[in-house]
Amino acid sequence: YSAAVAAKLQTQYPAGSVLVLAPRFLAREDGDVHISAPPDVAEGSVLRWNVTGPIPHGWRYGADSLGPAGGVSSYDAVDSLVEHFALDPARYDHVDRIVV
Repeated sequence: YSAAVAAKLQTQYPAGSVLVLAPRFLAREDGDVHISAPPDVAEGSVLRWNVTGPIPHGWRYGADSLGPAGGVSSYDAVDSLVEHFALDPARYDHVDRIVV
């Protein structure tokens, strides 16, 4: 779905004027997945969510992540992305709007 939305945006706006971010909410069942992370991110601290219960794919509803790095809701993760772009106007001075 996100690929279709990104393709549509690319036909409606000039190249280089739209950034589409689609976070990947990993599950324990995804197994070992290589994640590019900054050097200060501890091994094993990649967030993962439960896909089976109590609500299947609970990340869609703001569920907390699992494990030792748990306790971060999927909404908090998306909020962090928005804050990254919204709260640093010196770095992202051409951002007109953010749509979630």
